[in-house]
Amino acid sequence: MRQLPHRQAGNFNFKSILPVSCSIPLDGAAGQLLRTMGRHPFRSAHVHFTISASGHRMLLGIRFRPVMRYLESDTVFGVKPSLIVPPEKRVVLDRLPLRP
Repeated sequence: MRQLPHRQAGNFNFKSILPVSCSIPLDGAAGQLLRTMGRHPFRSAHVHFTISASGHRMLLGIRFRPVMRYLESDTVFGVKPSLIVPPEKRVVLDRLPLRP
């Protein structure tokens, strides 16, 4: 997991590629269950993230891209309307250096 540099106010920048749909592993019990149920193994395109700060509870999150295949049939039933967020491209004027 990579830690992002941040400002005192908690602002941060990051750059990412757009995610694509992916398959969960099929070689174990989950794969056997999906085959038995006749379900596909695919997750809709998504990004996981963790946000933490001293003195606060950790936040674990996931966001899905809209208008992507498998949104209606995500194999782990993880998609909710509130988690579907379009990607935004923003211009960053003052970049922070990344820590190694």
